[in-house]
Amino acid sequence: RVKKLFAADHANVQPHSGAQANAAVYLAFLKPGDVVLGLDLSQGG
Repeated sequence: RVKKLFAADHANVQPHSGAQANAAVYLAFLKPGDVVLGLDLSQGG
């Protein structure tokens, strides 16, 4: 779809980092007010 949108021969749609990948998933699946459980960084989160 990206190739068609930009009339390109190739497209790389990989996120640059895990944080960007997580943000994409959050924006795609969560609704305002939804709760996400996460660990503290000192606990491996």
